[in-house]
Amino acid sequence: MLELVPTLQRMDAINRDIREEVSRGEQLPPRLLELRGDFNIECGQLLQALTGPQAALEQARLLSRLQNDFLAMHQMLAAHQRRWSLAEIARDPDGYTASTQATHSHVLGFVQEALEAIITANRRPSARDAA
Repeated sequence: MLELVPTLQRMDAINRDIREEVSRGEQLPPRLLELRGDFNIECGQLLQALTGPQAALEQARLLSRLQNDFLAMHQMLAAHQRRWSLAEIARDPDGYTASTQATHSHVLGFVQEALEAIITANRRPSARDAA
């Protein structure tokens, strides 16, 4: 499970970069599309790790919860991105900034909770270790 940590950390860093771009107050943040793409790549990596064959063998209950939390976060993010195309951002930069704050908080919450759950789970001895 610790192999998920680097992907979650990259997601966190990209999310923070998006937040910085938006907070500059520019009508169309120059790196926004690039950062959105980078974030979506990391989401794909995380989903692959959560649903791959190895994932099914280790800590199934935690992985199931992480999958559900990830899908909820990703659906919210996809709805946000559909709503805020570049044209919409240009039309209503203040509305976009306000919407981005809620989105940023949701993504950050997912990443932090997932990291905490993974680290906590890896501190506990497994049944194999006890044998």
